[in-house]
Amino acid sequence: MASTCRRRCSRSPGQRCRRLSLVQVDMADLPIEDGTASVITCVTALHLLAERDPAVAAWWRALRPGGRLVTATFRAAGTPARPDLAQGFVRRHEDFADRELVAAALEEGFRLEWHTDWTYDEETLLICVLRRR
Repeated sequence: MASTCRRRCSRSPGQRCRRLSLVQVDMADLPIEDGTASVITCVTALHLLAERDPAVAAWWRALRPGGRLVTATFRAAGTPARPDLAQGFVRRHEDFADRELVAAALEEGFRLEWHTDWTYDEETLLICVLRRR
């Protein structure tokens, strides 16, 4: 996804991409000044965090008041491991299977603003937008 974002912005370096910074980092150790990020995304990784509290605290710290956290998590608990990807991690899909669970997991400092399901082929993602309090 990161490479796709970079390609699109390099092809249209207009106003919409001028202030865009795409950074790949450890979720619990963001190299971002406190209260400066407008949006942070966690796409198809929230269910992989062994300890989510340090990451949630880092997101809250980095987001400006009113900033948004966008998450996308797989709906299906027990999704089989893909043979083409490195394995060895525990999946916690059940913790994020519906919007109430996502909101509860992130309730410290965030409120659920919007959610939807998105399906592609046989995979369904729950996409949530949470606003920093």
